[in-house]
Amino acid sequence: MEDIISSAKIERRRTALQIIPTIIIWLLEIFLVSTTYNEFDTGNYTYGFHHYKSVLGTIYYDNGYDADYCAIVLLILIPIFLLPLIINVMGKFIAKRCQLNLTENQVYGELKTLFGSKKLQIPIEKLDTIMTENSFLDKIRSGETLLVRSTSGVVKFHYVQNAEKFSRAALEQIEKFKSKSKSENPAPAVNETGGSAAEKINSLKQMLDSGLISQEEFEFKKKDILSKM
Repeated sequence: MEDIISSAKIERRRTALQIIPTIIIWLLEIFLVSTTYNEFDTGNYTYGFHHYKSVLGTIYYDNGYDADYCAIVLLILIPIFLLPLIINVMGKFIAKRCQLNLTENQVYGELKTLFGSKKLQIPIEKLDTIMTENSFLDKIRSGETLLVRSTSGVVKFHYVQNAEKFSRAALEQIEKFKSKSKSENPAPAVNETGGSAAEKINSLKQMLDSGLISQEEFEFKKKDILSKM
């Protein structure tokens, strides 16, 4: 079992941008369902007609025959009232099921959602980069987003509380791997005098494709060869 160099801390936390909208929604709900009750009476007789007045409209009903209207209103408003709590519980559930770890030779973990999961196991040599993203949605969710970019695509992990730390550790491992590869497979010297320019450039292209030289080094040497023609 490889030693873990760094682990992403994935968890949903409470933020002001979550709490404030929740309070606003709840206050609005209370305002909408608040009513004043009056009973009509004439002289010495009190009738069974009741009057409910609210911002949702005025309701008159006799002995509860039209109370279905109130029930419908409540069925609409209660889910809206519970929506912030549902979103928070879902976020915590998703974050708790995700994991991402870094070792000397690979990045591995599991990305889970409400609708499925995805196993992740990427060797360092196939890992292009790991970036962080801190958008407005991340401020609402709490934490940052880690983008794991490899030859097979991009995978996003939300709710990461130590995204910068994990990203730095991963980039260090990528650089170490590249340095090790260059030392074990040194770039062959290019014969500046022998061979045609096309052969030299072709040789440089092979070195570029093998990862032995960078794009910048390739362009510089190519320009130098062409200038000597």
